[in-house]
Amino acid sequence: MKCINCGQELGQDVRRCPICKSEQLPKKRKIRKSSVADVEYSYAPKSRIIAGLLQIFFGGFGIGRFYLGYNGIAIGQIFTFPIFFIGGVWGFIDGILILCGQVECDANGIALK
Repeated sequence: MKCINCGQELGQDVRRCPICKSEQLPKKRKIRKSSVADVEYSYAPKSRIIAGLLQIFFGGFGIGRFYLGYNGIAIGQIFTFPIFFIGGVWGFIDGILILCGQVECDANGIALK
């Protein structure tokens, strides 16, 4: 491993360079000043069966999509529900698609189990 500041060759678990005294960051974490999206978070995977069943039975209210974290789609289903129950039909079809595997991950990018 090389120092991120001076380029001096370091050992594997060195946290501070002995030459320039700069702190070394862990390899698996990317940090940029302009982006918060690179910080790694740990989320538990959501259940495909629970999401699909919530969407089939309460899809007009977007409950399955709220569960997966897709808030925009869920709000769209809520607003289309009063219009001839389009949101209800949309939610039912969406629930079937979730159960069939067309939706592979939640809003955080974690694969459904």
